[in-house]
Amino acid sequence: MLIIFIELVSGFALLLYGIKLFNINVSKLYNVKVRNILKNILHYQILGVLLGIILTIFLETSSVTTVLAVALVQSRFLTIKDVAGLIIGANIGTSIAAFHFLNISSYIFLLLLFMGLVLWFFSANTTLLNLGEALISLSLIVMGLYSIRVGLYPITEQMWFIDSVIKISQPLYGIPLGIGITTMMQSSTVSNSILEKMAAAGSFHLSQYFPFVMGNNIGTTTTALLAGVRCNREAKRTAMFHFLFNFLGTLLFLIILRFPIDRLIALISGNEIIQIRLAHLLFNITAAAVLFPFTDKIIQLACFFIPDTQEDEFRRFKYIQDSYSDNPNIIIEQSKKEIIRLGKILMTNLDYTIEAITENDGTKIAAVLNSKKNIAVLCRNIIVFLSNSTIKEGYYKDQKIKFQDISTSLSSIHDSISSLANTYEDRSERHIRISQNVKKEMKIIAQNVRYSLEKSIYALENEDN
Repeated sequence: MLIIFIELVSGFALLLYGIKLFNINVSKLYNVKVRNILKNILHYQILGVLLGIILTIFLETSSVTTVLAVALVQSRFLTIKDVAGLIIGANIGTSIAAFHFLNISSYIFLLLLFMGLVLWFFSANTTLLNLGEALISLSLIVMGLYSIRVGLYPITEQMWFIDSVIKISQPLYGIPLGIGITTMMQSSTVSNSILEKMAAAGSFHLSQYFPFVMGNNIGTTTTALLAGVRCNREAKRTAMFHFLFNFLGTLLFLIILRFPIDRLIALISGNEIIQIRLAHLLFNITAAAVLFPFTDKIIQLACFFIPDTQEDEFRRFKYIQDSYSDNPNIIIEQSKKEIIRLGKILMTNLDYTIEAITENDGTKIAAVLNSKKNIAVLCRNIIVFLSNSTIKEGYYKDQKIKFQDISTSLSSIHDSISSLANTYEDRSERHIRISQNVKKEMKIIAQNVRYSLEKSIYALENEDN
């Protein structure tokens, strides 16, 4: 029992630490060209599904594919919409991998570790070095999953466990059992192999084990949910999308499709092991086919369950939509609107700061300082968005450079307003009074600055040269 406990603890430690390192290392790999290639491929979600299937068949586990999807969103390589197809493909890929066409899962850890170490030790290129570190951390995830499975496998041979699984015919029992075992094993393929072993002994029949297969598909989402725990909001939503997609697929089968698919499988094969594998495969293919057109709605549902905070709404783009970043006209128009919004926020903060100083109102300074970090993030995001946009046409390229310069200037104005607010707060805390003459002079300067800023924003908004 102690050995089982040690293997489980070490397995989960490796898994969680590997996920943390993998997220960090993927963010180091950020590259505009690579990002644009991935976005162009995954823009067509059906290609994302195919890529997810191929990747999962090769790795023989959907867990690593979904962790990769979460990491790509966490590092801002891709959006949740970009990786949705990858996650759907991972569901199908893991049920194909259950047929063991490749049967190389025992060597995946060694292969990833070897490739990572070679790149890490011998590469002078920073990108290749970071790729090596990412592969090493990915090998830790695979090793953690393997250790968890090895640790739990002896339990599956205990009589109390076998007796529990034999009772799976009722959905209210079979679905939670499927969720529980797959969550513990961190693999739907492994939990299904336990079922195959018992089916070969004649313990139950096709109509009995389908609830377990349905629960199995919900349980397999827990690895992605674990990967999203310490991530940003978009990465959390990606993990939630995976859960919701599989949960809705289970509901679909439970209410409508279970018995028709049951009969179809019975017609195809009388072998219990093949039946279990077909059940898993047909479940995922059918769920993907039915729910695929509603991908955007499921993403919206994930956003509903993990909503924006006030802070997120403030720093998040209001006009820029990354999904349209291949159209230069839309890039420039959206960037312009976002810059105008930023300029108006800065005008409000400048007003607050001057009013606070002249009226000795600390609450307005507090409002300015509370928004300081969010405005800085918004400034940076606009500049990064423009930098990442691949615009080659002459006019649009000139506009892009101009807007980058304006964004940088607005960032400097923001720094100056924040510095002024910090100075006032510091003086207030030390009870240093500002003379009336200084206040008057500051008000005059501020009014001139504000007038220039307001006219500049008006000119940009109305294209008034």
